[in-house]
Amino acid sequence: MKKASSILNIVFLFSIFSLPLLAQNRKMNIEDFEKRKQEYIKEKAGLSDEEAQRYFPLNTELNQKKFELNRQHREKVN
Repeated sequence: MKKASSILNIVFLFSIFSLPLLAQNRKMNIEDFEKRKQEYIKEKAGLSDEEAQRYFPLNTELNQKKFELNRQHREKVN
């Protein structure tokens, strides 16, 4: 009986510690993230459709430029 409960405990602990490892293998869907982010910003800022159409292309361009500058900086540092 002790052996069976020990085996069950080991299996249980292994399953708990292996779950985060499995979750890390999934790739993030960037397009879905951007869409949800835009919807959230539009809702929280109370943007009209016209304002959102003008704002999000500029925001996307800014984020792309910041990402590129950060990438260049990381390359110089490494």
